[in-house]
Amino acid sequence: MNNRIRFNFKVFIISLCVMFALVNLVIVVVNHYCFRTFAYDYGVYNFAFYDFAHFRVSACPLYLAPYPVSFMQDHFSITLILFSPLYWLLSWLTQSYTLLVIQWLLIVFGAWATYKLIVLKSKDDVTAALATLYYFVLYGRFSACDGDCNLAVIGSAVVPCFLYFFEAKKIPATIACFLFLVLNREDYTLWLFFICIYLMITTRKDAVKLRRSAILLAACVLFFFLIFKIFIPALEDDNIKFSFFRFDVLGKTPGEAFAFVFSHPLRAIELLFVNHSSNPDYIHVKQDFYMLYLLSGGVLLLYRPLYLIPFIPLLAKKMYTDEGFRWSLISYYSVEFVSILPIFVFTIIVVIKQPAIKYSLALLVCITTIIVSYRKIDAYWYDAYLGSVEKHNFFKETFYQSNYNISEINKALKQIPGNAALSGSCRLTSHMAWRDKIYLFPKVDDAQYICLFKHDDYYPLAEQSFKDKLAELRVDGNWKVLDEKSDFIVFIRKSR
Repeated sequence: MNNRIRFNFKVFIISLCVMFALVNLVIVVVNHYCFRTFAYDYGVYNFAFYDFAHFRVSACPLYLAPYPVSFMQDHFSITLILFSPLYWLLSWLTQSYTLLVIQWLLIVFGAWATYKLIVLKSKDDVTAALATLYYFVLYGRFSACDGDCNLAVIGSAVVPCFLYFFEAKKIPATIACFLFLVLNREDYTLWLFFICIYLMITTRKDAVKLRRSAILLAACVLFFFLIFKIFIPALEDDNIKFSFFRFDVLGKTPGEAFAFVFSHPLRAIELLFVNHSSNPDYIHVKQDFYMLYLLSGGVLLLYRPLYLIPFIPLLAKKMYTDEGFRWSLISYYSVEFVSILPIFVFTIIVVIKQPAIKYSLALLVCITTIIVSYRKIDAYWYDAYLGSVEKHNFFKETFYQSNYNISEINKALKQIPGNAALSGSCRLTSHMAWRDKIYLFPKVDDAQYICLFKHDDYYPLAEQSFKDKLAELRVDGNWKVLDEKSDFIVFIRKSR
């Protein structure tokens, strides 16, 4: 490949990367604009973001629990606390889209780190550009948009940055990424533990890197102890206990789970592939996950099994859980895989010495992944609470259309004072969560306003129950209709 062709090809690939990066932003922005973001999780995230920015750690009123629950009690994470100054810097411009924009910028940061790491390993910017394209076209990058904003998406985007800074010997940046990750979510200490094992093995001939990776591994153990033995218990109370260990197939406790894996290794391996629930709908779910990512370049990892080490905790967490829908390809339940898969697949590719074979294989991986992702995007997934939804098929014209009259809704919402206590429909709360009190209808409590979609947004009620509640409000002497359109209604509490 002569220099001119090489340059033009690189520009073309980078242009594709920019295009797919923008597509990722467009998907989440359009979903929010069209009222396709929900109380869980984006409404909760927006409330916590607002709450932390006002120097509070309040119970989030959107949770349906009969007792107070704060965001920190749901997941041990300081990520939104770290982001909270951006509320004051960006909210005037990006408003309730702010966290979506921040998350997207971190995804782009992860793509940049992937590019820089492959360049560092190969001195080949064309292959690195193809690795970056691969990062953006893996199916899990699109399906993660269904979850709007999530700690898994945010944290996984920073892992390539951690790996790059470690390899580039940028110590302050490495430490900053490491600390961000271990405090992003309670399970990230375990993931980083396995990543550090991988780094120790691959850097064993470099005494400096080996020592640094060993120190980081020890730090993972320390943070694991601090988080699970000190921080999380300090956040628990009589009502709230840490409840994210849901692996009954292995045991009731982490200790029982580890004992099961070591005493029944063949069964433990089998459980990674078979349906261990009583629900027949999940029979082929695990196989679908493996098939999609093997076809999307993951098969190359079998050539270097060492590179599977960072995936071990991800597979265990995903495939051993009691919740069968997490085994699947939906939402953000694969985003950690797609964030590091480009690094390991292209680390294998870049060692190929024949340029023609190397570039052909890299291009083949990208093309195959684009085809597989396109075929999967053009399908629906089912959510047990919200029914059939389609939040990432940007190829369809209907994706850019809302079921509601957006201009009418936004005009009606402007009548509500900025910090008035509000009860609202699931799809409205993420837009209105920047206030001290925001409830998910039918919870009303001391709300001054109730804002509801009249159709297609009944959660957590059944459709008929919602309609009954709406009919009761119309005749309730404490409330009057402030505004009503064909698909939307706003009530205001009458003065006493």
